[in-house]
Amino acid sequence: MMFVVAVVAIASFVGGGGGGARRGVEAFRGEGLHALPPRRRPSSPSTHSIFSTTADATVVVDVNVGRVDVDVDVDDDDYASPPLVSPDDVLRISRGGVAVVPNWLPPRLVTAMREDARRLFADGQFRPDGLTNTALRSREEQGFSPGADRQTFRGGGAGWNDRDVGDHEARLEFADRMGRLREELAVGLDRPTLSDDGEREEEGGGEEEEGGGGGGGGGGGGGTGRSRSGRHEITYNWYEPGAKLGRHLDEHHEETKGTKGWIRPSRRSVTWLVYLNDDWSAEDDGGTLRCFPRTEEGMRNNDVPVGAHEGNLQVGWVGENGQHPVFLDCFRPSGGAALYRVATTSSSSSSSNHERRIIILSVRDFDVPAQPIEFAAFLNDEARETFEQISTSRLDPRFARPHACPGATEDERDETTADAVVAAVDDRDHRPSNDGGTIVDVTPAAGTLVLFDSVTLPHLVREVTGTRQRIAATGWFHEDSQFVLEV
Repeated sequence: MMFVVAVVAIASFVGGGGGGARRGVEAFRGEGLHALPPRRRPSSPSTHSIFSTTADATVVVDVNVGRVDVDVDVDDDDYASPPLVSPDDVLRISRGGVAVVPNWLPPRLVTAMREDARRLFADGQFRPDGLTNTALRSREEQGFSPGADRQTFRGGGAGWNDRDVGDHEARLEFADRMGRLREELAVGLDRPTLSDDGEREEEGGGEEEEGGGGGGGGGGGGGTGRSRSGRHEITYNWYEPGAKLGRHLDEHHEETKGTKGWIRPSRRSVTWLVYLNDDWSAEDDGGTLRCFPRTEEGMRNNDVPVGAHEGNLQVGWVGENGQHPVFLDCFRPSGGAALYRVATTSSSSSSSNHERRIIILSVRDFDVPAQPIEFAAFLNDEARETFEQISTSRLDPRFARPHACPGATEDERDETTADAVVAAVDDRDHRPSNDGGTIVDVTPAAGTLVLFDSVTLPHLVREVTGTRQRIAATGWFHEDSQFVLEV
C-alpha cells in the first residue's frame, strides 16, 4: 500500500526552553550520528476487537473499520506450526489495545518454567526490583523489599541464557518460541527492526530505570536477562503475597530522557507477559494486571498505528475520546520540536486507498524542557482542550502532586507529604473506573500471553492478596531507535 504524505507547513519559531538533549544531538549531526535503515510506512488494518471488561471477565466486540487485510506472513519452511498470534491480536496492539491469548503456552512448558523459577528463587537468583519515583521520595527512602515489591531473576553473566543455573533447556525452548512470536510481530505490526538480533546494552528503558526496573506489568528492567538474541529483554518475575507494582509506562520518547535518551541503539517496542500460575483466581489470589488502554471509540475511529510515526514516539492522545495519537518530532527544520497528529482521508471510492498528512498541533516549534514536562503548554487552544498526556515518567507532575491526581479529595490536595501523594495515586488507579476511560484487568492464569505497545499503554499490578506467589515470564521486544548518538 502506498501513502502520500503532505506536510502542512507553519511558521516555525524556536522556543526559549532548555532543549539540552536535542541541541547535544544537533551538535553531533553528521559526526557521531548513525542513521538507521529507512523505515517502511505502516499498513492500515481492517478489523478490530475492542476489549470491554466486567470484573475479570473480558468481552470481545468485533468492530469493522475498513477492508484492508492485515496478514502475518509466516513461511511454512521456517515455521512448522501455525502463527502464534492472530491478525486480530496484531491489530489490537497496533491500535493501542491489549492482546490477551489464554492457554498460549503449552502446559508442559508452563510447568517446567514454573518449577525452574521456584528453584532459581530458592537458590537466591532473584532480587527486589520495584518502581522508583524520585519525585515522591529519594531512592534511599524507597528501598525495595521482597514483601512489597516485584522480584526479578538476575541469572549470572549470561542472564536468561545462563547454563549453570536452573533448567536452561526449558528457558531456551521458551526463548525460541518468543523469537518466533517476535518475527511474526515484526511483519504484522510493520516494525521490521523487531526481527534484528544485534547486541544491546544493558538498560532499564522505562520510567523507573534508576531503581532497576522497567515495568511491563511485572516485567523487569535493570534485573532482566538478555534473550537468546542478546538485543531483547526476558526475565522471570516473582511476587510474594502483599507485593504489587504501581502504574507506569515501559518506554518514553528519547528526548524526555535527556542526553542519555539518544545513546541507545534500540528501544522497547512491544511488552509481553506469559503467566505461569496454576489454578489462579483473581478473587482469591489477586495480582491482576490492570491496563489503561486507548478508548474503544478511539480504536474504532482512527487507523493510524500507535507508538511511533516515522521514528517519532507518541506522547499523548487528542480529540474527543482520544482518537488521534500525538507524536513528538524533535528534529524540525527550525532546530526545535513540534507536536503533531496524522490525518487519514480516503483518496478514492476504495477505503483501502488513503492519503495521510501531518497536522501540527503546537503553537510554534519549541525546545523540549527537562522533566517534569507538560506538553499541553505547547499546544494550540483547540488541541489543548482534549489532550491527554500518556507519559508517566518518574517526574511527571500528575504523579508528583496530589492535587493533580484526578479524583483526589480536598484533604489529599492539601497534603504535601510523599505518603499522601502515593496514597492518592494508588487509590485513583485502583478504583473501578478510570474517569470514563477503559480498564482491562487480566487474571494471571497459567499459559496466558499478554501483548501491548510499550510506549502507549500505562499499566500496574494489583496486590497479591492470597497466600501463593505470583510467577510470570516477562520482557520486551526491541526495535531500532530513530538514530544513535555515539559518545
